Amino acid sequence: GKEIQLGALLSPPFLLGMAAAVAATAFVAGSYPSLLLSSLRPAGIFRIGSGAAGRSPLLRRVLVMVQFGLSIALLIGTAVVYRQIGFMRGKALGFERDHLIYLPLRGDAASGYPALKAELLRSPLVPYVSGTGQIPTNISANSWGADWEGRDPESRVLVGITQADFDYAEALGVEMAAGRTFRPEFGTDRGGAFLVNEEVARLMGLSPQEAVGKIFRFQGVEGPIIGVAKNYHYKPVQNPLEPMAVVVAPEAVRFAVARLSGGDLPAALRQVEAAWNAVNPRLPYEYRFFDDDFDASYRQYEQMGTILVWFAGLGVFVACLGLFGLASFLAEQRRKEIGVRKVLGASPGQVVGLLSKEFAKWVLLANIVAWPAAYFAVSSWLRDFPFRTNIPPALFVLAGAAALAIALLTVSGQALKAARSNPAEALKYE
Repeated sequence: GKEIQLGALLSPPFLLGMAAAVAATAFVAGSYPSLLLSSLRPAGIFRIGSGAAGRSPLLRRVLVMVQFGLSIALLIGTAVVYRQIGFMRGKALGFERDHLIYLPLRGDAASGYPALKAELLRSPLVPYVSGTGQIPTNISANSWGADWEGRDPESRVLVGITQADFDYAEALGVEMAAGRTFRPEFGTDRGGAFLVNEEVARLMGLSPQEAVGKIFRFQGVEGPIIGVAKNYHYKPVQNPLEPMAVVVAPEAVRFAVARLSGGDLPAALRQVEAAWNAVNPRLPYEYRFFDDDFDASYRQYEQMGTILVWFAGLGVFVACLGLFGLASFLAEQRRKEIGVRKVLGASPGQVVGLLSKEFAKWVLLANIVAWPAAYFAVSSWLRDFPFRTNIPPALFVLAGAAALAIALLTVSGQALKAARSNPAEALKYE
């Protein structure tokens, strides 16, 4: 009677476990034909075609088809995972994350933030400095304490809230949809002014222009909305865009944010370190790039893609192993037929085509089975991403074509050997 969420079934740990099970099953299925055939002499196989090796030709073909189907599905899944990673890395975030760093202000460093900001701004390589009360790439959301004019008291919405210093929007490079950013020359900003994003305006049922000037409240702090920023990703893009509000509160800053000049990044970092040591000589210096935080959030998907690559490679290898054994068996089984065809004038190319067509048929059938299953799996996995890549049909065609090419290359050796054989050897007992 328990409910199982589809998201849990499609999580990376579960998918990796399933991939391991698939690889183990694929290994057994793909190894069976070759192990069985390698234990028998080819001539013996031909003479006892109704015996152990000849009782289930359909089973051997189906096993090879299943193995290639699994391999094709893994190839498609691997391609989609890497395609989604590339999509997330390349998606516009709504702010300029290049050359943007933040410095944790632990202990006494928090009280020294104003001096650190002033020291940093002395460098021409640091054009903007601001600060926030939370890690700027992972601002937490609250479902309580946020209120505004006209809000339904029964509604509960998640709103990301953080305290910030002046120049917050300028340091991040956030674009404004309406209103203005925090300015120290406006006395009202020091008393508790808010900067919200377009999602907050949408929750309020207002346009960005209409939201400016409305009163916003959060946990006892009340003030006007002075500006509405365009939506930007303050969390990695595997998270949905959420409502966010920023309240000006320089005294609550716990992370300094610095925009560096891209002209000489190493020199800019040296000057940041020098400024830190000048203000906080006894405290450890630490900084992180915004890019590093976003990249770290994609690492689990990269690991998943790497494991899928190995499983797909293993699946293809084992499928080829089984296919090679089956090709050896069929070439021996049809040895006399090939001899007769050559006597009647068949060229080596025709003989190779005769044998290859048999295996191409089963690989094509494997595609027919694998494509719908792979599409369902990858589309279900992508459904958990609010921003996701598309699944181009060419991806399925390429995976199927690659599997077919690998299959034909695998059997080509046995097919050429059979095509070049002396027909007299096959027919000398007839």
